[in-house]
Amino acid sequence: MPAGRRVYLAGPDVFLPDAPAHAARKRAICARHGLAALVPLNEDVAALAAMPHDKAWRIIFAKDLAMMHSADVVIANLTPFRGPSADAGSLVELGWFLGAGKPAFGYSNSATPFATRSATFLHTLP
Repeated sequence: MPAGRRVYLAGPDVFLPDAPAHAARKRAICARHGLAALVPLNEDVAALAAMPHDKAWRIIFAKDLAMMHSADVVIANLTPFRGPSADAGSLVELGWFLGAGKPAFGYSNSATPFATRSATFLHTLP
């Protein structure tokens, strides 16, 4: 990938307890490879939490969409999140990039096949 590319980092990483530190590590990795990382992190969580839900999600959506428009490529963390599948929001972002004709790359930290993860998940339901 040519240096100077703007890379949108999709994934559930924004929900991690140490999300800002995690984002900083990923930005540093990208920078070492000449890439500018765009992380959809909501730094002002307190202000968003104080807003009505319908206003907060619209602000987040508009910010993330603008970031996606400015990106050259997406790298999506498709590691299972809150269930057997990838994070739903990350899948929407990945689909947006594919629909826009922009390069898309994905990875998962799980080597377990989806069918196996799904069967295991179903057995844990009450």
